[in-house]
Amino acid sequence: MTCPECQSDSTLTVSLGRYVFVTSTLPLLLTIILAVWISPVLLWFIPPLFATNYLIGRKRAPMVVCRNCRRTSHRVSAA
Repeated sequence: MTCPECQSDSTLTVSLGRYVFVTSTLPLLLTIILAVWISPVLLWFIPPLFATNYLIGRKRAPMVVCRNCRRTSHRVSAA
């Protein structure tokens, strides 16, 4: 797929799984560290964290990101 802005073939497609993984990693690590340090009750925030990122990811993914000009666009499915 070529970028409509700069006509470059250097694009990256971000899938739903990749989007959820990238947006959930840091909050998950912080939640685990705080649960060990402060209180295990904070572990209850892990399922809502994944659910929220999954719901947001369903609306945003798949995304196509141009590596040259950093333009982000949503791919329209052919079906």
